[in-house]
Amino acid sequence: TETREIPETQVGFSTAPFEVAHRDKALNLHMWYPTDETGPADLIAQNALMYAFHAHRDAAPRDGAFPLIVLSHGSGGRMTQMAWLATELAEQGYIVAGVNHHGTTSMDSDPHRTIEIWERPADLTALIDAFEAGPINGLTADMNSVTSAGFSLGGHTALALAGAQVSKEAYIAYCDA
Repeated sequence: TETREIPETQVGFSTAPFEVAHRDKALNLHMWYPTDETGPADLIAQNALMYAFHAHRDAAPRDGAFPLIVLSHGSGGRMTQMAWLATELAEQGYIVAGVNHHGTTSMDSDPHRTIEIWERPADLTALIDAFEAGPINGLTADMNSVTSAGFSLGGHTALALAGAQVSKEAYIAYCDA
């Protein structure tokens, strides 16, 4: 077995239910953020398939407002699989927040729901709106510096937040080719 050193990090991590008007049940919100907590961090989300990440679970956030990055996982993925990126960004001074999108998350994946691509940007729009309304769990976002990022279908989600639109005709032509 491989032994890894527990890193000294100043990354906090928390999860919370996140209610949104367009969903019939709460989303599972994940947040990575700067903290002043020091010392060995917790190993979070370890499983047989992947080495997880280290962060201070439910640590008090560092004082101040920080740039916000809303992050979206790929179809069949989950937010903890994006921790490799989220943890590094939080180390650099960002708040990174994302949700497990119902119907396209591992253990909650339905091909009929995967094509409902408009729901995912609505999830992140609600998240941005919530940060704009005020701190979430003590985290204050600098709303003059908001970015989106994602992997695979999450990449589409990030682009859709910026106004990208899918063309059914172009998609059919691509598939035909």
